[in-house]
Amino acid sequence: MTKEVNKPKDWEITEALGSLTCTSSRCEDNLHCFLRDLRRKGNRGKSYRSDTCTGCGEEIIDWNRINMHNLEDKDYFVECLKKETWRHAVWNLEIPQYMVEAASKLNIDEMRLKVIKILSKRINKKKSEIYRDGAQTPKGKKIIFLAQHATGTCCRKCIEEWYGIDRNEIMNEEDINFLTEIILMYIKQKVSLRN
Repeated sequence: MTKEVNKPKDWEITEALGSLTCTSSRCEDNLHCFLRDLRRKGNRGKSYRSDTCTGCGEEIIDWNRINMHNLEDKDYFVECLKKETWRHAVWNLEIPQYMVEAASKLNIDEMRLKVIKILSKRINKKKSEIYRDGAQTPKGKKIIFLAQHATGTCCRKCIEEWYGIDRNEIMNEEDINFLTEIILMYIKQKVSLRN
């Protein structure tokens, strides 16, 4: 007889995050938002990235430094990601035990392959080819999904916002590998992968 693991539903993860969305800001707490709302009239045709916080208008992130995609600068990436309200909440979320257990059964190479597969299948399409871009990555079920939300790699909007990769183009292998390493950064901080 197999023991059933008590897995929380997506709503339990969502409940832990409260009413936050990727457009939430709490500027008074130094938690901002850099995702431009393209539904607004003056924003149509622009990038999803706002160079300043959409809540208070402050220039907080050195986007030129982010655009270099230098993985040796990963501490700066994490520092910046944590300045956005939504990402800050996910970085500080307690990982459910079932996710920790599942992830710890994998070594780094196995996890890397899983991340590449998810990015290739769910994300590496032109925005126009993705049904409901912004909703293709669940908030729970797998640590990889939480990592994607924490690192701004959950949809083409967020990838364009954070990494300047055009949402209307297919990503190249270099982009996929870079985003994979960003996602693995979160996972390695949260769980010990098998050797």
